[in-house]
Amino acid sequence: MHLTLHIGTEKTGTTSIQNFLSINRALLGENGVIVPRSLGGTNQRLLAGIAMNDDHVDDLFQSAGLTDDEARHTAKADWFSQFRRELDAKADGADMVLISSEHLHSRLSRDGEIERLHELLSPLFESITVVVYLREPIATAVSAYSTAVKYGAIGANIPPPDRPYFFNLVNHARTTRRWSGVFGDDALRVRLFEPDALLGGEAISDFIETAKLPQLNYAMPLRSNPSLDALGVELLRRVNKDIPRFVDAEPNPLREGLIEFFEKHFSDGSPIAAPAKIVAAYEETFADSNAFIHQTYFPERNQLFTPYSKAAERPHPGHVKDYDAVASALTSLWRAKQEAMSQSALPNAKARRTR
Repeated sequence: MHLTLHIGTEKTGTTSIQNFLSINRALLGENGVIVPRSLGGTNQRLLAGIAMNDDHVDDLFQSAGLTDDEARHTAKADWFSQFRRELDAKADGADMVLISSEHLHSRLSRDGEIERLHELLSPLFESITVVVYLREPIATAVSAYSTAVKYGAIGANIPPPDRPYFFNLVNHARTTRRWSGVFGDDALRVRLFEPDALLGGEAISDFIETAKLPQLNYAMPLRSNPSLDALGVELLRRVNKDIPRFVDAEPNPLREGLIEFFEKHFSDGSPIAAPAKIVAAYEETFADSNAFIHQTYFPERNQLFTPYSKAAERPHPGHVKDYDAVASALTSLWRAKQEAMSQSALPNAKARRTR
């Protein structure tokens, strides 16, 4: 049986691809393609967690309350056992297993982690293909910053390229070398997240072709994971200070529904833009990396990526005090709403216990 690993990178339509795979899981299964549930319903990020070093703790383990080394080790073994059992149960008539998680790229950043992934998977499959999409570095960083704010970041600026997470995210030469060095040059399928480079001009159609999925009458997902606009970013990062993602290492229940609220109301305005100095820093830092990708994988293209617009410093539709005041009001309203919902749930819970 063949394994196709879709490793991202982040901000290259991964959520849309994963939603596509999720809603078509049964159809794909009927046609010989297993999309495992045991590693995650949409994003199969448990596989990244399994391969991470035992002392490597990310938000996956924080959210699950797995902050103890022994507890994480036990959980990883259990997750992998569940995956093996699912493969055994579904293997008859299957030709391919397809796993999609951008965290395979962004989280397996330490020495030995990709090697561990290969050691775990290679005995289970006759062959493995690694599909990776690459996006223009500064555009990726801007989008990743917006996502980071959604999930609790409070920073006022797009991080510079020397920050470890962002450096790993968009150093495409390093990415392709690391993965091809473990899985082999022939295993890598490198694609560009550029409209003129994607088959059909969009990610899902390109992925169907690149992953060699059967041509079927697929259902298509609705738009998902929209980026926040400039106003939304400025407001939410302030709200994050008072309603953080974690409290005492536990997920903060007050944040339930908060991201969806901001996506609904703050995703259609003026987008955030990187300051000119940050644009120049990313271009300089990753010039050699981009040149390597261009020459190695896409020599036929006149330019690797569409240049990022240097239009500008990030637009500020208001003054700092305006942002602070509105964010404070939103925080107060959100807290009141969540507390009211919590209080209204108490009588219902008591009534259920007395039945």
